[in-house]
Amino acid sequence: REETAGEAMALFNQLAAAVGRDAVFMDVANIDLGRDFRQALHDRLESCDLMLALIGRSWVDAKTPSGRRRLDDPNDYVRLEIAAALKRNIPVLPVLVQGAQMPTMEVLPQDMKDFAFRNAFELSHSRWDSDVHEMLKRLRLEHPREPAPGTDAAAVRAPASGLGEPAATRPTEAIASSAP
Repeated sequence: REETAGEAMALFNQLAAAVGRDAVFMDVANIDLGRDFRQALHDRLESCDLMLALIGRSWVDAKTPSGRRRLDDPNDYVRLEIAAALKRNIPVLPVLVQGAQMPTMEVLPQDMKDFAFRNAFELSHSRWDSDVHEMLKRLRLEHPREPAPGTDAAAVRAPASGLGEPAATRPTEAIASSAP
């Protein structure tokens, strides 16, 4: 988490601006105090349409305070989030930051092995805004466009969500994002 905290917050803010703050869930910021984070994550992942997982250079080898690899801990919330999203078979987008590479199947725990086969997207520091814009475009999460003056409003359609309905008519999407 420490490795990608800045990128996670910047991406959260840009996603919230694009789709609305209520449509974006960030695991460290949106779980009420005193709640069992496992249940809160489970509840949120049951209703979300898309999960973004930030992957930094040391993501695979991140350690717990006791020195255990986080991904080997069956109670680690990042592992729980990704495994639950994969089980639901929703889109799980690995977002590569800081020059990170996609983890291979061999380094992932059994319940996360399919994560290695998800198509990733890279966000670079030097092209952050344009990269985020391109990612939103490819995810079909852009703001609906306003019709130009004198244009028939029916001729201008909101971008498709990729989830079956035009953005203007679909229910609010929930997006979970995680980073170790």
